[in-house]
Order: sequence, then structure tokens, then C-alpha cells
Amino acid sequence: TTPRDTTAANNEDDQDDSVKLAANALDHSAFGNFGLPITIAAGVVVLVGLLMTLRRKMARAKRLRAQQAR
Repeated sequence: TTPRDTTAANNEDDQDDSVKLAANALDHSAFGNFGLPITIAAGVVVLVGLLMTLRRKMARAKRLRAQQAR
């Protein structure tokens, strides 16, 4: 083989490696394909739960203040 032939083969190998690395990066990302929407949905559920708890506690405190005022 000539040096020119090995250079062409190395370029093809480098391109194959970069394609494999890009595919692996997608496979091994922190959230994957559907993990980010699930994480967002879980965050929304937690926030709604906190808001509901806060409203319930505030309503209870308001009722107690109203009873004590009588």
C-alpha cells in the first residue's frame, strides 16, 4: 500500500468512529430520548402538590383565626 491509500483508509475509520461516538452520546445522555419530558412532568406534579398543600394550610390557618375571633 502507498501512504496515500492508508491516509484514505484512516479518514474513513475516523468518520466511522465519529458517527459511532455521536450515536453513543445520544444513547448515554443524562435523560435519553424520553427522560427529560418525564422529569419535567414529575417536577410539575411536585409543584402542584406543594401548591395544594400550601393552600390547604393557609385555609386551615384562616379558619382557626376566624374561630378565635368569635
